[in-house]
Amino acid sequence: MIHTLNMVLRFGLELAGLVAVGYWGFTLDGGWLPRLLAGIGLPLLLAVAWAVFRVPNDGGAPIIAIGGRWRLLLELTVFAVAVAALAQARQLPLAIGLAALVLLHYGIDSQRTLDFLRGRR
Repeated sequence: MIHTLNMVLRFGLELAGLVAVGYWGFTLDGGWLPRLLAGIGLPLLLAVAWAVFRVPNDGGAPIIAIGGRWRLLLELTVFAVAVAALAQARQLPLAIGLAALVLLHYGIDSQRTLDFLRGRR
């Protein structure tokens, strides 16, 4: 039950991260083209990386299999970019909330995180 709820949380965090980066992109100064590229292009790039580079037997078959440490680095990078984007867009309470939920997610699923760090997956 907890695992299922944590997977729902994880999916929500993934979506929130992409929305946060897109929001940041559309708040940039400059013309419509840089905002469009950052607001749509960067979230799309992050979503593709998230979907393509996966660890075998971790929620589905990978398109490109990578080790657990690399996957963990990718995940943390995506979430860190999202938190930083919210902070840069002057949405500090949302940035703090997102960071807290990411930490909660990894705390609940600490065994997966430790397995990835130890290279067991």
